[in-house]
Order: sequence, then C-alpha cells, then structure tokens
Amino acid sequence: AKYDIRAALKQEKGTLIWGTPSRSGILNLQTVAVDDLTHTQVKVNGQPIDLDQPPAQSSTIVLELSIAGTQSLSIPFTDVTLAIQWAIALQSTSA
Repeated sequence: AKYDIRAALKQEKGTLIWGTPSRSGILNLQTVAVDDLTHTQVKVNGQPIDLDQPPAQSSTIVLELSIAGTQSLSIPFTDVTLAIQWAIALQSTSA
C-alpha cells in the first residue's frame, strides 16, 4: 500500500483499491481488476509524461487508468515520483 495526501492505493490479489485519505479513514473507496487495465500513464498538468524523465515542477498530477469497456479513471497525486512508481508497478502486473 502507498499513501499520498490526495490518494491512498493498495494492490491486493489482482485488484487495485484506492480512495481519498481523511482523518477518519479512507473515503470513496473504488476498485478495479488489474487484468482489466488496458493502459496506464501519468499525466502532469494534463499532458502524458515520459516516466524516465519526469518534470521538475508540476501543479496537477494524475495516474490515469484506461479500463476495458469503460472510460479512463484518474487518481490524483501530489508526488510525481509516487505516481510513476504506481504506473510502473501496474504496467508490469498487467503485462
């Protein structure tokens, strides 16, 4: 499990679970089967980035998940490094 002040994520038994952290726990829990992911990317300021060369500064960071048969989901982050780590982990798991 990894924690960012904008999102808490956990991968367990082929399922990605995420929500919004709060003082009373994780709110708005959502899940998706990792096998259903068709594409994973990190966007900074609305633009996809090269995971090997992240920008030095960013204001809006999201981990975007494309899911078979549905539209994309965006998970917000404050830390681009953590978002990249999740993207890489999910890409290797769903490959």
